[in-house]
Amino acid sequence: MVEHARTRGLRALVGEILPQNKRMIELARRATERYEIAREDDTVRVTMWL
Repeated sequence: MVEHARTRGLRALVGEILPQNKRMIELARRATERYEIAREDDTVRVTMWL
């Protein structure tokens, strides 16, 4: 998904993940070298810079 987004010219992917979904948060961390994770109310917002 990251590679496809890069070929389409996107600069970032943003997603909201439930905090208990540790596997998805870890996947987001490993997907790109630059990322930002922020806790928002009942979710975790992940920005993966491409």
